[in-house]
Amino acid sequence: MMFRILILLFCFSTFCKAQNHELDSIKQQTYALKQDSNKVLALHDLCKKYFSIDNDSALSIAITALKISTEIEFERGIVQSLFYIGNTYYHFKNFPKAEYYYNESLAKAIAINFDLFTAFNYRHLGNLQHEQGFFDKGVSLQRKGLNIHLAMKDTLVIAQCYLRI
Repeated sequence: MMFRILILLFCFSTFCKAQNHELDSIKQQTYALKQDSNKVLALHDLCKKYFSIDNDSALSIAITALKISTEIEFERGIVQSLFYIGNTYYHFKNFPKAEYYYNESLAKAIAINFDLFTAFNYRHLGNLQHEQGFFDKGVSLQRKGLNIHLAMKDTLVIAQCYLRI
């Protein structure tokens, strides 16, 4: 029995190392891309993958995406980068910084009519309020996000909104 457990642990650690190696390879390929909107979008995808593994790396990637987005004046990239920076601070439980970045992203998303991330920001600001015990304000913000998702007919996210409310 002990031998089987050791084999399982060995297999699991080997799998984790292989996954980290694969992510490192993707990271190197992404950073090698030229400075354009495709690189920013690739960095956002990479950032989402790192959220569950390493928040420090996710934050670094999101900041890099923000810098590139600002340099090339890619407004949607700026909105998304600010949002992902807010997410990393949320995972660090640094709620004031998370709220700051979500609000920055929200303001820019509203300015350019980027409905999807307007809704995401409302929802995440609602989550922040909920985490801090301000349930009424959290539900109000969640409902703002829900209304946008209802207009978009985004059923998966609508279900997530109702679950959180």
